[in-house]
Amino acid sequence: MPLRPSYPVRTARLQLRPLRTDDAPYLLAYRSLPEVCRWVPFEPMNASTIAARLQGQWAATTLEAAGDVLTLGVELATTGEVIGDVMLRWLSAEHSCGEVGYVFHPGFAGRGYATEAAHAVLHLAFDTFACTGRSHASTPAT
Repeated sequence: MPLRPSYPVRTARLQLRPLRTDDAPYLLAYRSLPEVCRWVPFEPMNASTIAARLQGQWAATTLEAAGDVLTLGVELATTGEVIGDVMLRWLSAEHSCGEVGYVFHPGFAGRGYATEAAHAVLHLAFDTFACTGRSHASTPAT
């Protein structure tokens, strides 16, 4: 079964939702910074790269099959300002395996926003996605 979250995914202080073209200025504000990209597997991005990704791989709203990636904008619930994004990649149905990643504007560092967003995505992956019967975690060892 594919993962089709109901958007926005709400936490105490954040809303996670699919990225939109009008998010480009927010994304550029942090994804263009060398100090942000130092710790992630991509180089600083320019406006045209961000626009292309918004029309391409970042447009996904579901995970349908192993290899799919879901990238969600993380906005402050109080202002609607996009302060980062979080990614969930489905690696293997057989092994119930995935990957979570995140990138945030450094002006919002140290407040627990990345932890809160990653926690919400992990709940999507394990509480919603794994409940489809793919998880073997409940099988007792003999």
